[in-house]
Amino acid sequence: MSTKMARLAEIAAQYSLTASPLPVDNELCLATRDGLAAVHDYTGSTEEITWAGSCLEQLKKRGIKGLSLFIRTVGDSFAAEVNQSKFFLTEYFPGTACDSSNIFEVRAIARLLGQVHAASEELLYLLACPPTRVAPAWREVARERAAYWRLAGHRYRQGDRGEAVRQLLRCAEESLNRVEELVRYYDGARVLTFPHPTFDKFVYMSVGHQVCLNQAYDCLVDWSYISVGHMLVDGGYPNDRVLHFLAAYTNAHPLNATEWQLLFAYLLYPHEWVESLDELARGRPNLKGREVLSQLQDKAEWLDWLQEQVQKLPGVEVNSSTISEVPPPQPEIALPAAPTEKPQPTRLEKIVWPLFPKISIGKGKGSRNRP
Repeated sequence: MSTKMARLAEIAAQYSLTASPLPVDNELCLATRDGLAAVHDYTGSTEEITWAGSCLEQLKKRGIKGLSLFIRTVGDSFAAEVNQSKFFLTEYFPGTACDSSNIFEVRAIARLLGQVHAASEELLYLLACPPTRVAPAWREVARERAAYWRLAGHRYRQGDRGEAVRQLLRCAEESLNRVEELVRYYDGARVLTFPHPTFDKFVYMSVGHQVCLNQAYDCLVDWSYISVGHMLVDGGYPNDRVLHFLAAYTNAHPLNATEWQLLFAYLLYPHEWVESLDELARGRPNLKGREVLSQLQDKAEWLDWLQEQVQKLPGVEVNSSTISEVPPPQPEIALPAAPTEKPQPTRLEKIVWPLFPKISIGKGKGSRNRP
């Protein structure tokens, strides 16, 4: 029996709820007057959980829907303490896991993420973030990982596999060098976001035609381009859907020229082959050299195509130089925010983006029918 089940009666009492467990989607839930509440155990500090709960409440006050809120105890706390163990309840939205093959879901998730990022400047000014909720610099973690890959790379020099390893290491080095050069001038906007966001972490609710994030309680502070880049990698680089995602996101939260440069530098990193490179560093190579070389060529062409296409999106200003060139120091330019889109479950007229040849790299976990 889990700790949550063993303490369920005591936990429910602090929320004035009936201790009748309701397993939903492998989550332990309780029934409330307004729906379902998921039960979570917690080992962090009270400061962290209070900050996260306050941030989500402030976002709701600003009209942002789709984030699962903390449920307060009868004593108005964000967590219940039972025998020196902490537990908390959050709203739970049952629904179908989203995926990157549905244009409406892609745009709705991008819009929600953009709205959260747009509200972050004021929010983080009002609510100081605990140090433990600040994400470590991505480039530092990635640099350390790439160093392990290089140490093992000398063992794989022959044939297609050797060439694939060399190209992957060059991509990692070039990506990190570009990011480190760019952040000398501007490190992107720190925003409230969610760790490792993927499409299947969001659920689609047919009631209200809304996407929701049940794991919103796991929020932290990171750079905006990291979250956007992570979603694009998870989506698998489809041609039209990536533009739909970026169009909806930038409508809510425009990126300036340097942030676009940082995003492209982030995408250059070999995220798709991280697990294979880790296995190679452990002495268990499973890279298929010829296949990886073909995929790397496809990705390079896709990045060139994407850089050209994003400049055609409304309100987007991308530095005209190539992403390998570093823009001169300049003050941040705030782009005017366009009116917030209202989600529509159906579209009367199909939007057609310029096509890009189908490629097979970077398939996301949430795809059900992705080509």
